[in-house]
Amino acid sequence: MLVWMQFYHDSAAPSHTPNELCGVSGCQITAPWRGGYVIELTEQGLRNLRGRIDNPTKQAQIDISNILNIEPFTSALQREYERHSDLASQAYRDAENRIWVRFTVAPYISTDSQNAVCSYLEDVLRDAWILPPAEETLDQPRSRDLVPAQGRTLTLYDAGRSQPKTLVLGLSRTDRISELLLSGSIGRWEPITTPRSVSPGAGREPEELPYDLDRAPIIGVIDGGYHANSYLNAVAWQSDKLVTDDEADRRHGNMLAAMIVDATRWSNSLPIPDLPCRLGIVQAVQRDDILVTPVTAEDLVLHLDKVMADQPETRVWNLSANTPFAAHEFEVSEMAHLLAGVCRKHQNLIVISSGNREPGSPDIISPPADCDAALVVAGRSTTGLFEALGGKCDISRTAFGPELMFKPDLSWFSTHRVLGGATVRGSSFAAPLVSRLAAHCFEHVSNPTPDLVRGLILNAADLPKGKYDEHLGYGSPVLINEPWNCPPNMVIMAWSEAMRAQQSYYWTDIAVPPSMIKNGRLVGRVRLIAILEPTVERAGDEYFSIRIQTNVRHLPQDKEKWTGLLGTEKPTTYEHKARKEEQKWQPVQFLEKQFTETNGPFLKENRLEVGARLFWRHRFLFEDATIRERAHEATFVLTLESSDSEDDTYNQFRFMMGTEIEEMGISIETEVDNEE
Repeated sequence: MLVWMQFYHDSAAPSHTPNELCGVSGCQITAPWRGGYVIELTEQGLRNLRGRIDNPTKQAQIDISNILNIEPFTSALQREYERHSDLASQAYRDAENRIWVRFTVAPYISTDSQNAVCSYLEDVLRDAWILPPAEETLDQPRSRDLVPAQGRTLTLYDAGRSQPKTLVLGLSRTDRISELLLSGSIGRWEPITTPRSVSPGAGREPEELPYDLDRAPIIGVIDGGYHANSYLNAVAWQSDKLVTDDEADRRHGNMLAAMIVDATRWSNSLPIPDLPCRLGIVQAVQRDDILVTPVTAEDLVLHLDKVMADQPETRVWNLSANTPFAAHEFEVSEMAHLLAGVCRKHQNLIVISSGNREPGSPDIISPPADCDAALVVAGRSTTGLFEALGGKCDISRTAFGPELMFKPDLSWFSTHRVLGGATVRGSSFAAPLVSRLAAHCFEHVSNPTPDLVRGLILNAADLPKGKYDEHLGYGSPVLINEPWNCPPNMVIMAWSEAMRAQQSYYWTDIAVPPSMIKNGRLVGRVRLIAILEPTVERAGDEYFSIRIQTNVRHLPQDKEKWTGLLGTEKPTTYEHKARKEEQKWQPVQFLEKQFTETNGPFLKENRLEVGARLFWRHRFLFEDATIRERAHEATFVLTLESSDSEDDTYNQFRFMMGTEIEEMGISIETEVDNEE
């Protein structure tokens, strides 16, 4: 059986994992869940746990004091389902009135329990219909026919592991969801929906293409295809169609394609960078007014896996379509999870719209905007007669994602004149602006990686002090006209490192240019962005299993020890406050301070250093060797900016660093302090 141990709010830190209390025979912690833990117990394990509670060790007493409640996992699941049962109405219904839902089986570890779950589901799903796993038909991802579950052998676990698999089922009645949750065989569910786009206007198309696009970068446009005439010369490639022309949202696809190529000309009253791109067409977004088998997350990602392999020169992919419902409070959607995996596999960057909210619906971002590897873009209004950036877009969905995921990342103009002559509004039309910038960034940076490009674009975000805004993210990437180039009064350093836990990393001897020193004080702006490629887990919630902690340090004039300038080395903030205010357990760390002649620190040496460490949580999910040896790529972007735009900060820095610096990167010695 599975039980849920609910912990008090102030016991969320990984150090409070009840290892001692649950360290009895027949008792295993299988997954984190809703601020507590899911525990698998045998009958003997239940007796052993009761005995440990009756006669606890000193550490077990501490574990017990952190527990708010213990109840069957099924009871907690059912209560949550009742609270969110309206989600079932968002699920796709086919022509036979079947409701389509994705289920993840419960996170059992013992082989006997896993086998029992499979046998039970094979028996009770005789009247259900099942969409076979995508990997069963790798050669024909769209030829998968719906089949009855009856007579199928279900393989839903990898032996001895708590990372369960999923089933996509067509059910005759909505109350079957509740029945399955109460059975103890299911650990998670989400409705199957087709990501929706924004409806277009109509009108006359432009008559000619004003650009020479032969060398322009290519963006993979995952939308309703391209079916207009104006920009056919901009189409670099078209993949096989995942959805038919009749199913595809062709109007929206046409509009998005036109913006990728020609946004500056269409919305010529807006200060949009003139960065035309070519088109790679992936016809995969369906209209929402027809009854057809929906494109599932597995369908889309399997198709993209093939297309990305065939088009290695296309490094940026745009998806301006979202589900009609908000992201879950705790759990990352399957589509977001799979998109992150396929993009990292092919070293590509995906840009996703945050989604648009409908009247009466929540403001929270819509899947797959909960994709941690993506640049997620919300809308932003204008001020005056379209000449400047304003505040939030009233219909754009906003933060936060699951587990306080800091999404959206960015925001940009969301009201545009589009193909057909209509004026439309939505996050769909903000995302292509970022995609264009990212594609040109890939072209101009040597040895680019998705996280390096992501870091450089975030580094150009305009909100002051690196302050995250729930509506705007970190702002619009307009602070630096070309994020891959340094203005004269600015230095941008970017580098990557394969990091391991239990070690401290330092990048030392970073010169502070003279233009940033006034009367011995550091004066100007310092910004550090760190992006970690994380290990994630799907057994429960708390998606990220590892975090990065980073800071910038200086040597004060009257001290012998280097101290923090940005960030912290040993956080002391209450766990839940740190998660929201200090980005704890977020793969992206964004730190910034502005120093003046009155608050800038006095420097003993005109040098800075960057430090970083990795920390795991929920170690019970991983082998000790994995925790000790697994390397995680971390990308850093450090910016030093003088307060005077006329200063020659960039050249001063290059002179001071000499042979230690190269264009858009820096060779800095890494000191590794082994700490067990």
